[in-house]
Amino acid sequence: MNPLLFQCPNTRHPVAVGLRIDYATVRNVQPVKVSLICPLCNEPHEWHLHEGWIEEPPEPERTTPPPPFAAWSPLRVEEAEAVVDVE
Repeated sequence: MNPLLFQCPNTRHPVAVGLRIDYATVRNVQPVKVSLICPLCNEPHEWHLHEGWIEEPPEPERTTPPPPFAAWSPLRVEEAEAVVDVE
């Protein structure tokens, strides 16, 4: 489950409201209002559930670069086998 976010109407920045939800659950929830004092501007806000979005987890950083793409060719397979035989 990921954090449910809304946009502060004053600062236009995302606000985490302390709810964690997934896509399957949000489709089954009845229309609700979320009310709270915004931690960014200290003003009260009300949002409808459909105004929020689910924060996606960040992509993991690669520690090694991805392997280069190479077109497959039977000659390359034979060349690779020849290199293995030589060693």
